[in-house]
Amino acid sequence: GKDPYPINDPKSKAALALRVSSYMNYQLLEKNGAWEAELDKLLTLLSLIGFMCTKTYYDPIKREVCTELCAYDDFIIHKDSKSMCTADAVSHVLHLKMNDLISASRAGVYLEEPVKELLLKMTDADKDQEYTAIEQHCLIDLDDDDYQEPYIVTFLKDTGKVLRIK
Repeated sequence: GKDPYPINDPKSKAALALRVSSYMNYQLLEKNGAWEAELDKLLTLLSLIGFMCTKTYYDPIKREVCTELCAYDDFIIHKDSKSMCTADAVSHVLHLKMNDLISASRAGVYLEEPVKELLLKMTDADKDQEYTAIEQHCLIDLDDDDYQEPYIVTFLKDTGKVLRIK
């Protein structure tokens, strides 16, 4: 019979899947030197702490895939959630310097207005201050169709100002 997964046909979905998975493996293992190191740290700390996770994402400023270890106390999930997959929201606490906020707003990653408001209030003593932002993976109905779509909402913890919705 006919091969259900014709990887030799360059237009087939199986061939496309093979190309995508090969490129993603290349990105993680070759281009992103931190992925393997962060995984090693995770596996070491997991037995000591009991919960650890890594976050792998595309950084539009660096223009590369980045991996970072998420500290257990910077990762928030509701205590009654059975798993991360079924949780209504999963939050990651970000600790950012003003320079990080400015870079991200100039690159179009974050909205400029909340960052400008912080800059206006900032004094010389605040230059090295760390700002806390929450990156929350959640379901929201923004288009009023009575269906909640997945979004990532990033906001400043102290002011509640939204930096980004993706």
